[in-house]
Amino acid sequence: MEVNASVSYPCDLCGMSDPKVILAGINPTNLTDTERYKSSSKDFCTEPLVECKGCGLVFISPRRSDEEIQKAYQAGEDWDYVSQQTPRMKSFEKVLDKIERYYPKRGSILDIGAGAGFFLAVAKQRGWQTDGIELNSWLGDYGAEKFGLRIQDRPLVAGVFPEKSFDVVTLWDVLEHVPHPSQTLQVVKGLLKPGGLVALSYPDWGSIFARALKRHWWFCLSVHLYYFTPKSIRALLENQGFEVVHTSRYYQSLELQYLFERMKQYSPTLGSMGKSLTQKFMGENMAVPYYASQKMVVARIPLEV
Repeated sequence: MEVNASVSYPCDLCGMSDPKVILAGINPTNLTDTERYKSSSKDFCTEPLVECKGCGLVFISPRRSDEEIQKAYQAGEDWDYVSQQTPRMKSFEKVLDKIERYYPKRGSILDIGAGAGFFLAVAKQRGWQTDGIELNSWLGDYGAEKFGLRIQDRPLVAGVFPEKSFDVVTLWDVLEHVPHPSQTLQVVKGLLKPGGLVALSYPDWGSIFARALKRHWWFCLSVHLYYFTPKSIRALLENQGFEVVHTSRYYQSLELQYLFERMKQYSPTLGSMGKSLTQKFMGENMAVPYYASQKMVVARIPLEV
């Protein structure tokens, strides 16, 4: 894929077009775009990171065009992601518990960036009517075949689903990947019934880990186009008419050997040692809950809107 590095966009939150550079670009890696743009990507961010002078939103600029990014997401397999099916589904059980506190009845739910359908499978087991969107057709097909789910391999745009057709829409670690988050949330709002919920998670650029590590933060990746803080996420949601009703740390569970394998990129010695010790004394499938500076947010469309 030919990279068009000259594409710059105004701030998605406030519209200003004169951001300041906070991290200069560095030499890119040799990964193909298919390898870079996948759910389990661990490719360091090599593009410049900029901060809007008006609202403080941080994002990559310049970057690839929307068309290039979409095309890259559609291709390739991701066995690394699906290898963690069991712990990911256990994590989503706890996430759904939180959603059901605010929406206790079993209604219709749409998962955007559904991956291999793990969240939707959990929701389906609990009696929810489920739909999903996932650009990567391989992941979507996995979810359809494994769990009998409806997952469409197309971008989320107005008209894909009828308006006001869902009780809940979810975006798990997705909003930082989309080229235009405000536009995505606008479409989401149109899909929700009055009183409906949007639930999402995101890596917190305002966390102590991100502030200390900057470009070496594990979520500072080329695949992440935006870097949100609690303030900017709330502003994005409120700009679209949502009312934030819940914010918390976002915990996940993954196998220790998987985590140590990913650690090799940052510390090859510690990663290899940790993986070896885990396999020897705890078994390859030993999973643990962890907090990696992510946040979960639940927001509602007020009934009067």
